Amino acid sequence: MGREEDQFFDGLIAGNVSWISPDYAAVGNLKVTTHIRYRHSGVESEIKILPSNRQSENRVSIKFNKPQKAVAPGQAAVFYRGDILVGGGWIEKGVHFG
Repeated sequence: MGREEDQFFDGLIAGNVSWISPDYAAVGNLKVTTHIRYRHSGVESEIKILPSNRQSENRVSIKFNKPQKAVAPGQAAVFYRGDILVGGGWIEKGVHFG
């Protein structure tokens, strides 16, 4: 069995990100509230657009203001600014920023 603290992540990588408006993707670093599962209350985060290559497009790195438990690959990550939906994508992996 793993330790409780091993279940927490500083952020995540999401792919196949769709934006409500292309203006959001053009910002570069975007401050949002990220929801990582159904009924998740959300966490203040900063999104960084990752460069595209042949194998992966529309990917972002998301850094949480507070580590989050159980970041699950395959689940949706949805981004809001206040009550306004900004976009979302599919969680590829949880990450630790050292």
